Amino acid sequence: SITLMNTGNRTTLFFVPILIEEFGGNNAHLGWCLFLNCLLMAPCMVLHSHMIKRGVKNHVPLLIGAGFGIVRVLLMQLARSLQVLIPLQILQSFAYGFLQPSTVQAAGDSAEFEIRSTAISLAIAATTVFSTFIGQIGGSYLSGIIGIYPTFAVSAAGTFLGIVCYLPVIWKERRENL
Repeated sequence: SITLMNTGNRTTLFFVPILIEEFGGNNAHLGWCLFLNCLLMAPCMVLHSHMIKRGVKNHVPLLIGAGFGIVRVLLMQLARSLQVLIPLQILQSFAYGFLQPSTVQAAGDSAEFEIRSTAISLAIAATTVFSTFIGQIGGSYLSGIIGIYPTFAVSAAGTFLGIVCYLPVIWKERRENL
C-alpha cells in the first residue's frame, strides 16, 4: 500500500523534466523544481518525528503525506506553463517529507530489534524500486496511450488506492488499542 502511495510522486518526478522542456525551460528551471521539491522536506521529517513523540499514530503523517501527494499530482494537470509547474513542486516536500519517515517508522515498528535496520533498509529499497517501476514505466506506457495529463489523474487514483489498501492496517491497530 505504501508503494502505491508513492507511485504518483514517482510518475510526476518522471514527467517534470519533460514538461519543463515542453514549456521552453532549461536546466535552471529543473534546478528550481528540485530545490522546491526539497525545500520543506527536512522540516516535514522533523515534524513527523515530533508528532510520533507526542503520541500521534504513524498512520496520521503517512496519510497526510499521501494526501499532499494526491493534491500535487491532481494539480499537475493544471500545469501548462513554467509559472504554474515550478511552484507546484513544493507540494512534493510535504508528500515525501511525511511518506518517507512514515515508511521508516512502519518498517522499524514491525521488525524485531535485532533486524530493525535491515527491515528499514529493505522497506525503503522495495518501496522505492517498486513505486519507481510502477510510476515511471507504467506512467510512460500509459502516457503514450492517453497523454501525460490524464496519466496524472490515473496516478492520483493509484495513490488513493494505496490509502484504501492501508485502511485495514489502521482498523487493526485501532481494534488492538481498544
